[in-house]
Amino acid sequence: MNLRKPQQSLKAWTSQKWRTKSGKPSTQGPKATGERYLPSAAIKALSPQEYAATTRAIRAGRREREVTIQDGENARQQLIADGVEVVDPTAEEIADWKTKTQAVYEKFEPTFTPGLIDKIKKS
Repeated sequence: MNLRKPQQSLKAWTSQKWRTKSGKPSTQGPKATGERYLPSAAIKALSPQEYAATTRAIRAGRREREVTIQDGENARQQLIADGVEVVDPTAEEIADWKTKTQAVYEKFEPTFTPGLIDKIKKS
């Protein structure tokens, strides 16, 4: 398949060796550092000050995401408490939705990073 220039760039970006500066996990396990996870070349290109500043930004973004997720759950519970019926789709309804959206995936697959559609389908 012929990839457009942005897709070629993204494919090259994702095929690089990714790591944290310390070599420790960024987000998983008890030794997670919360630091940036970048290609080795990008880590080498950043000054210690730049790396520290971007790591602080990443950590702040992760904290904000956690708050946003909790806010969403709190809002859901408040809606339920207020008498709003919240309907979660059944496994059958989810399967039906996936079947009906297959054509959309196929139509737009060439515009996405290789492998992204498979990841979406598995989620």
